[in-house]
Amino acid sequence: MRIALVHSFYSSQQPSGENRVVEHQAELLAGAGHAVEIVGRSTDECETSPLYRTRTTARVASGIGANPLRRLEQLKPDIVHIHNLFPNFATRWVRSWGGPSVVTLHNYRSVCSRADLYRQGHYCQECVDFGDHRAIVHACYRNSRLATLPVAVSRASFQRDVLQAAAAIVTTSTPSDALLQRLFDGALRTTVIPNPGSDTVEGIHPVHARSGWIAMGRFTEEKGFTELVHDWPHGESLSIVGSGPLESELKQFAIPKSISIEPSMPIGDLREYIGKFKGLIFPSRWIEVAPQVVVEAMQAGLPVIAYEANGVSELVAQTGTGLAYRDSHSLEQALIGVTQDLDRYSSAARNYYRSHWTAQIWLESITRLYDQILSARSGG
Repeated sequence: MRIALVHSFYSSQQPSGENRVVEHQAELLAGAGHAVEIVGRSTDECETSPLYRTRTTARVASGIGANPLRRLEQLKPDIVHIHNLFPNFATRWVRSWGGPSVVTLHNYRSVCSRADLYRQGHYCQECVDFGDHRAIVHACYRNSRLATLPVAVSRASFQRDVLQAAAAIVTTSTPSDALLQRLFDGALRTTVIPNPGSDTVEGIHPVHARSGWIAMGRFTEEKGFTELVHDWPHGESLSIVGSGPLESELKQFAIPKSISIEPSMPIGDLREYIGKFKGLIFPSRWIEVAPQVVVEAMQAGLPVIAYEANGVSELVAQTGTGLAYRDSHSLEQALIGVTQDLDRYSSAARNYYRSHWTAQIWLESITRLYDQILSARSGG
């Protein structure tokens, strides 16, 4: 099967798990014998153009501009799988493409200019309820009304040009799928296919030899690290790995506690590093779509303690792979509860990974979807 993965790569200044997911999926498909090419545009490369911001604003607002059609016509793929078009690809080309397309929704940008349905510390769906102009009023994108304007305008065209033209829409977790179905009044034709893990296990310590806790991610408001540092109990060891605009603030608040702030590291080093910890703390305040840090943690047998509002808390509660918390007291109780029954929680986390997130499970699911689309198109 010939497959083209279309993806606008986010800037390296904002490390993205989504970029890694696309590259990993390409490797898995190629390893399974498919002819795969990533048709991409990198923000890092595009930004070197002196007219980048002007052209991007026009492209996002109009849906017209840079597109992958010429390369797709050369490749003649059986399936075009769109992962991310924002901000370096236009959208209107999708309707002109003669073959079937699949779209994966890695975030909530289809309905939200911020892409996370989170504003000023709370869940927000004002744009869904009252119109996309609410994003402009609140300056949701980069805290700028001017920057938000083209993004807000583009929501309707994305839904029309990309989602309605797709042969299939992939969501990557049950909570995000349920939320999107509610926001679209059940009008989306979706298939839930979770992103795969790497199946590479390195440096995992025996459960009895593990100590301390780890949290990972970008240091921004919606990720909840500020609240985590404030709520973290004295006497418990925590390593927070990442970077972002709140780094200095986190380091300051971490001083009186047993908290270390570690720089971001390559994914291979991270997989080896996390194996020595008792569990992952996941403090995110928004309804995360499919956080890869949770996949990486459970692959290494780390149970997850998740803040109650982020969707992962529902998963760990239902599967016995961890516990949820809502404040400093319940966080401390969750740490004690997981520690006292670490063997069971660790086994449950590893077993859940094996039954839901392996590369083989993902390959079987995505190729089944591709086959169904091609079969329906040929009338078979």
